[in-house]
Amino acid sequence: MAGCVPTNTLTMKKLLLLIALSVSALVSHAQTNMEVADNYFAKKSYANASGYYNRVLTEDTANVKALRRMGFCAMNLPEDEINAVEYFSRALKIQPKDPVSNYYLGVIFMDKAKQSKDVSAKSDYKAKAALFLKRAISYGSEDAKAAQLDLNSI
Repeated sequence: MAGCVPTNTLTMKKLLLLIALSVSALVSHAQTNMEVADNYFAKKSYANASGYYNRVLTEDTANVKALRRMGFCAMNLPEDEINAVEYFSRALKIQPKDPVSNYYLGVIFMDKAKQSKDVSAKSDYKAKAALFLKRAISYGSEDAKAAQLDLNSI
């Protein structure tokens, strides 16, 4: 029986091949969803983009680009604006030194400070905005410098 492969070894090879093909299909599917989402995002079709980014995040919860893009989509969808903080915060848990997420969290809290009529709430929002903008600047965000000047005028 030279050259014969035991049945268990053959079965194991088939199983490993099936697993490899399944993983490859999932990665390809996630890439496709990301590409479609990015196309909608580029066209500023944030509602459509967010649906596809959500699919990406279902398969890869640590995808920082998808989290940032979901946060940006949420900022631009009035019914979903509150979730923007959650998405950017999740991105920062994965990449704490991410200038983009820090910048947008600073902008969100700065906008809340501008809108707030309550002096105490305004002060809290300004403090949060200042913290995130300072971090964004220290991690290389040029946009955060201009935002910080705007924050100082509130």
